[in-house]
Amino acid sequence: ELTQEEADGLPDPVPCITRAHFEASMSKARRSVTPEVVKQYDDFTAKTKQQWTTSGSDGAVYDIDQAAAEQAREDVLMEGEEEEAAVAAE
Repeated sequence: ELTQEEADGLPDPVPCITRAHFEASMSKARRSVTPEVVKQYDDFTAKTKQQWTTSGSDGAVYDIDQAAAEQAREDVLMEGEEEEAAVAAE
């Protein structure tokens, strides 16, 4: 049996995981949820969207899908700012 140091010194048999590796592993995967669970989730999502897509007293409409899209755009902008800060710090 090898020590950790000896194992670390061996060449990596898979230096990088490719799409082919991922697809091969997924071909052997099985579903972990039943169609009934998927339906429960879909029903819950629809109900939640209905509750959150409402009009305020000022006539403004809150749309959860639009809010999620805006948040995703802001996340991308923030990631760009973090990368710029890291480069500037170097």
